Amino acid sequence: MTGARLPVIDMAPLFGGGRAERAAVAAEIRSACRAHGFFYVSGHGVSDSVLVALEAASRRFFTLPEETKAAIAMAKGGRAWRGHFPLGDELTSGRPDL
Repeated sequence: MTGARLPVIDMAPLFGGGRAERAAVAAEIRSACRAHGFFYVSGHGVSDSVLVALEAASRRFFTLPEETKAAIAMAKGGRAWRGHFPLGDELTSGRPDL
């Protein structure tokens, strides 16, 4: 994806816009997913303090020893599809995601 820029999609209309505005956001999401598979989100309403706390918690989790993270392995998550995949264990088209 060299040189490509991911779109930034404003989610605010999903929380207070009319039907046409919500449909426009949905169309932007669809287009971004089809073209890039990813997009940035703005207007989500999540405070900066929550985002900072989330990043800190994520960094703490990923610095834990593998044995600790294994206690919540994806294989133990059951049908809820929750848990941790060690690096290289998740596959896409038969190849490890790295």
